Amino acid sequence: RPHRERFSFTWETPYGWIVLRGGTDDVTTGDRPYLLIVDTSGNDRYAGGGATFSARHPVSVLLDIEGSDRYIERAGLEESSVAQYAGRRSGSRRPTFGAGILGYGILADASGDDRYAALCHTQGRGALGIGVLIDSAGADRYDAYTFAQGSAEFGLGALCDSGGADEYRCFTASQGFGGTMGCGLLLDGGFEDDLYEANNTVIDFPSPQDRAHNASLAQGCGFGRRADHLDGRSLAGGVGALLDLGGNNRFVAGVFAQGVGYWYGVGLLCSGPGNDQYEGVWYVQGASAHFAVGVLYDEGGNDRYRASMNMAQGAGHDFGPGFLFDAAGSDRYEAPNLSLGAGNANGFGFFWDRSGDDEYVVRRSTALGRASVDAGVRGTLRERNLTLGLFLDTGGRDTYPADQPWCGDGRSWTMEQSGPPAFPSVRGAGLDVEAPDTPEPR
Repeated sequence: RPHRERFSFTWETPYGWIVLRGGTDDVTTGDRPYLLIVDTSGNDRYAGGGATFSARHPVSVLLDIEGSDRYIERAGLEESSVAQYAGRRSGSRRPTFGAGILGYGILADASGDDRYAALCHTQGRGALGIGVLIDSAGADRYDAYTFAQGSAEFGLGALCDSGGADEYRCFTASQGFGGTMGCGLLLDGGFEDDLYEANNTVIDFPSPQDRAHNASLAQGCGFGRRADHLDGRSLAGGVGALLDLGGNNRFVAGVFAQGVGYWYGVGLLCSGPGNDQYEGVWYVQGASAHFAVGVLYDEGGNDRYRASMNMAQGAGHDFGPGFLFDAAGSDRYEAPNLSLGAGNANGFGFFWDRSGDDEYVVRRSTALGRASVDAGVRGTLRERNLTLGLFLDTGGRDTYPADQPWCGDGRSWTMEQSGPPAFPSVRGAGLDVEAPDTPEPR
């Protein structure tokens, strides 16, 4: 085929190197700025490319047409995962592989089973710029430490994978992360089974909520800088989104993940048909905190949701709404306190499971359409402003905890039945009804 003919051309320009080649398995070093790389064939290895180094070289484009390629930032990651790499915390922060830092960095790979491994500012990262990684086919593996896989601040970062059974691994601020004035997007357009993991085993980024878990800031997270209790220089969060069109997917994270918004940020996780598993700890699975919005939408399948600590599965805190909407399937929810349509401290929690035979496993707490506010707010604005929790299940034969007799299949309940609220402005309600043809909200 013509594009497999062997050729090679290099040219150093004031805007970076231009490299055109094909027909062999090539190696690209990471010691120079690249304006353009086009490789037509071969199983190639890249240590750089498709990323901007500085404002002096504001554009970098890498196009690889064919082959199973390795995008490996450094030799230590060739045979090791980022989690096992001893130098992950002290390594350089050089941008690679679809990173736009003060410019435009674009990487497009058209085919092959590819591997991507780098530490920081990589795999669809924008900071004061635009960074995009597009992989059109193949079963691919993405591994990064932080600020990766659709991550942005003051810019746009996007990772778009069109198909294949893929693995996405990171530690923090990745997999659809939007910081201040940023839009971060991870889009998987295939229907195969994918893994999304924000490492919560090796604790390099201990969370203030619980230092035994990482602050993931991943899998659809919009996150701002809250400084009202520090220097007063707060910065609103951006928009972070993870969209997967289908497959039996698994989502694993620690704190702040899976459709979560913090400090005026917006986080969104949307998953298409398939039997999915969601595993998280605190502020996960459609949760928000401090004037933010968090949404988890699952289109269908027999799904499993598990959160172990607080604020999960349609929970809103401090004037923020949190939503969880599951459209179909027989699902199991293992929930903590402040979950399943729970509002806290003038927050708004909304939960809706549209159909299926579902199981709810939760201890007696602020859950299942309940709300709460600290009794110490008496006489303040918080006492007078609304705190709201709403729970709705509109189809199937469902199972509820035996120690909470006010809720059950085919029943409705209010806060007065589940435990009187501290203030009249604290409202909550739940409804389980057989309405399988319930239309989506408008």
